Amino acid sequence: MKKWIVYTVLGVAMFVILYLMKQTFYEVQQSVRMTSNFLLPSLKMQLLAFLFGMSVEWNRIYRMIHGQIRRSWTIIPLLGLSVLVLIPSPLWLEWGASSLIVIEWLIIPEIGLLITGVVGNRLLRAVVD
Repeated sequence: MKKWIVYTVLGVAMFVILYLMKQTFYEVQQSVRMTSNFLLPSLKMQLLAFLFGMSVEWNRIYRMIHGQIRRSWTIIPLLGLSVLVLIPSPLWLEWGASSLIVIEWLIIPEIGLLITGVVGNRLLRAVVD
């Protein structure tokens, strides 16, 4: 009985994350139109995609809450990749790193969000049995 409560809460959390992503998308669009700094809304969108990618693995979140955590060597590259995907695309453009093909993928918003969600999912899988 306790398990279904956790799953219900996680399901509601997924819908809340998607709602917040929609709101953040409007913030980004408004910032672009007003030519203001859209660094913060862009970072918020990346974080929400990362959390959504993690929330897809409900069973692993449940097991992580109950302490079934493992150590794996794959955590190290995934943490590095997590840092890369959470850097907003305006910073990549500002730093002039957009000529690298991997960074080009991260600059395109849709592909960047997809990669961010997958990295969040893989990181949770690497940490939890």
